[in-house]
Amino acid sequence: MKASIVCVGTELLIGKTTESNSYFLADEMRQYGIYTHHKLIVEDNLKQMVPLMEIALKASDIVVVTGGLGPTLDDITREAVAELTGLPLEINEEAKEHLVQLMSSFNRNFTKNNYRQVYFPKGSKVLKNNNGTASGFITTVNDKMIVVLPGPPREMKPMFQEQVMPIIQEMSPLVFVKRQLNFVGIGESSLEDTLGELMTKQDNPTLATYAGYGSVSLVVTSSGATEEECQERLAPVLKEIEEKVGQYIFSEDKITLEEILQKQLLEKQMTLSVAESCTGGQLASKLTALPGISSVFEGGFVTYSNESKVKVLGVPEETLKTYGAVSEETALAMIKGLKEKLETDCCISITGIAGPGGATEQKPVGLVYIGVNVLEDYEVHQFNFTGNRGRVQNLAVLTAMNLLRKALKADARNL
Repeated sequence: MKASIVCVGTELLIGKTTESNSYFLADEMRQYGIYTHHKLIVEDNLKQMVPLMEIALKASDIVVVTGGLGPTLDDITREAVAELTGLPLEINEEAKEHLVQLMSSFNRNFTKNNYRQVYFPKGSKVLKNNNGTASGFITTVNDKMIVVLPGPPREMKPMFQEQVMPIIQEMSPLVFVKRQLNFVGIGESSLEDTLGELMTKQDNPTLATYAGYGSVSLVVTSSGATEEECQERLAPVLKEIEEKVGQYIFSEDKITLEEILQKQLLEKQMTLSVAESCTGGQLASKLTALPGISSVFEGGFVTYSNESKVKVLGVPEETLKTYGAVSEETALAMIKGLKEKLETDCCISITGIAGPGGATEQKPVGLVYIGVNVLEDYEVHQFNFTGNRGRVQNLAVLTAMNLLRKALKADARNL
């Protein structure tokens, strides 16, 4: 099947807002055998919108439109679709009730212009917005589907994945099975290069990489007449991926490193504490964002200065004087001091140079030492990360969590 994407918004054309919705939509649909042939950006102007939507409709089986569903006068996507299809706009009582309840929960006045958001072309399937006020909708004309979604990505993405994709999948004669593998410790280009012909000669299953901020995801999608057929096609490919780059895989699906750590610590009934220098509390922040983490995470310290390393963690002044704050010896002293202070089963220490200043010829920006402790075992690892300050910090946090994940996986005690 063919698809076209129409992104509505004058702000997209004048450079005020970066357009990212089409990349997400094209990639999502491609994984299910729907290929995007047009990407169009149009201003909030009825005379411009309707002809462009007509072009998209003639060329495709599915047209996905994003933006222009808000309450203001320039939000005219509903009107454009109504004019394109010849269908009158009608109020949807369910959408109205949802909007009124939502506005009440926000303690906002329900002004008249908000009612614009509850009108849809006659016969449309309304898509509930669980993250905002503007509902989406699906209209069918001449056996072709027009999907209209809100513009903000945090509203558009879940609406598309949860409500639209199941409908699109039903239209396809094929079954699709998707697996997502998550990697840390290997870059996107290195991953593609290591996988070799799996990437360059892919057909079915297809492979697609996605670079995160310090991590990489690989989505493997198989299509076939049945789920069993898809699984059979996936199995040898997943096995080969495991053989080539399995040491870098930390999870499947959309499970994060911190979620895995939490699960491991809960299963082993172990506690964790952290001591951070160059990451400034980012590791503790990631962990404490998880509900229920208090049952395994005791706390941590940000010992940014040498003085705080001495006073809080008991790092010997001689160690700092001889080896420096960024060293294997200091990382080990930090983790041992943390262990003594909070008496947790597991500990992590991080010290490094995030940049852009503070480097020397012997100790460049990106040099980071990470200490990991599980019960009586202590290890310190050296890394030379690249990138700006934020990237170095993020890589240090992800790497520290991954080191503890691997240490806990290897530890057979307290199972």
